[in-house]
Amino acid sequence: MVNGQSFIRRVQPHLEQGDVEGLAATVRENWQLSDLCRLLSDPLIAVRRTALLTLGLVGDESVVGPVGRTLHDEEEIVVEDAERALWSVWFRLGSDMAAPSFRRGVQLLEVSDWDGAVERLTEAIEADDGFAEAWNQRAIAHYGADRYAESLSDCEETVKRMPSHFGALSGMGHNHIGLGQYEQATDAYERALSVHPRMPAIRDALERLRHRPTNGRRGSNGQSPPNGRDDHANGH
Repeated sequence: MVNGQSFIRRVQPHLEQGDVEGLAATVRENWQLSDLCRLLSDPLIAVRRTALLTLGLVGDESVVGPVGRTLHDEEEIVVEDAERALWSVWFRLGSDMAAPSFRRGVQLLEVSDWDGAVERLTEAIEADDGFAEAWNQRAIAHYGADRYAESLSDCEETVKRMPSHFGALSGMGHNHIGLGQYEQATDAYERALSVHPRMPAIRDALERLRHRPTNGRRGSNGQSPPNGRDDHANGH
């Protein structure tokens, strides 16, 4: 049984100094990642938050499930920490071969070079087909270029590899709206909120879908998804 207070005392100096290597070494020497995951249900908020920060920095795919369940924590600040931890882990799960192209693709996304980003992220996918976040980031690039069908396909590939990926589930909703597929958008947003209930932009989008007139215009250039490129869709 890991003592939460002792855990904080051991890792806090590394966290304050931004010493990720030292943090990883301390974790390896003293605990299993599963031990830290058990701290996510500790009654003290400080323990849960410190565990999430640590898992975000040194965790692997094995922590995604436990951290994902913390998205349902009663404390909003803990949920925010869990979201950041998941994005951090997701971004690190690719192979060394995929990493350079992935990093470059993300950089190109940040300057809205959609086609350049697609090219580099395709290279990352070819190097590591199982790298869910490469598929998700390419989905964002396609979405930025208004290629909704291609973006939707990449979101679906992301979810195949990472079923709890609330960003890709939200992206599926955005793309269904872009394609005029409002029932499917509703389903996608509901799935996203079942994973991550505290996404106000997605909840607002869902409410608007539920109350939209049934005789509204439909088509591939239908209403734009609200806040479609917010941080719940791309991890930034």
